[in-house]
Amino acid sequence: MGQSTMGSAGWMVIAVTAVLGSACATGGGISDELEQTEDPTTSSTSSTGGMGGMATSDGGMGGMEEMGGMGGMGGMAPMCDFGHMHTCEMSTDLGNVSGDDGGSTTQTGVGSTWLKVRIKETNSSIFEEDLSYRVTLTSPPNVDYDLAVHQGPQDGPLNCNANAKPGVAMGLDKVVSDGWDDDQGLGGEDDSVWLAVEIRHLSGTDCEAEWTLTVEGGI
Repeated sequence: MGQSTMGSAGWMVIAVTAVLGSACATGGGISDELEQTEDPTTSSTSSTGGMGGMATSDGGMGGMEEMGGMGGMGGMAPMCDFGHMHTCEMSTDLGNVSGDDGGSTTQTGVGSTWLKVRIKETNSSIFEEDLSYRVTLTSPPNVDYDLAVHQGPQDGPLNCNANAKPGVAMGLDKVVSDGWDDDQGLGGEDDSVWLAVEIRHLSGTDCEAEWTLTVEGGI
């Protein structure tokens, strides 16, 4: 009964004194001891944050895959416009081809178009020299084109409304040809004619496959 009873406050003082003594003996401070006893919930939260970053990274990868798909679409071959580039009245002028002495001109291109050429009388002999021409359209192997020729009047202007002479198929070629007399008359007459040539796309999608048009005179 002579022994004293120590309360909870006394035991707490002894515990704190022991911790301080241990810290001083090891050269550390109380902050070291407290860091060793930090709430494990904090490190768990940080770890969860790291996982969130991985999820964001995965999402970024997905975005890159989508962009890659779009890039693949960009690599597709472009569609070509095979429609007429201009009207008959604005057709490309191929110049003159002699219809009696003979001559030729050649043009290449892609898609539908209009061209014009003059079959010209160049022979001024007193002897009759008839005039003629042949227009040949050669389509590339993988694209098909059609040919039509609108022939104007002798010594007259271009006539886009003249009856069309359709091309006759000969293998890969479409051909139109015609001829007429050399009218001498008093003082001579100009028997030259204008041809409006229409090239019309029918089928095929090769943007680089060119047709070839050849106009020959005096055939």
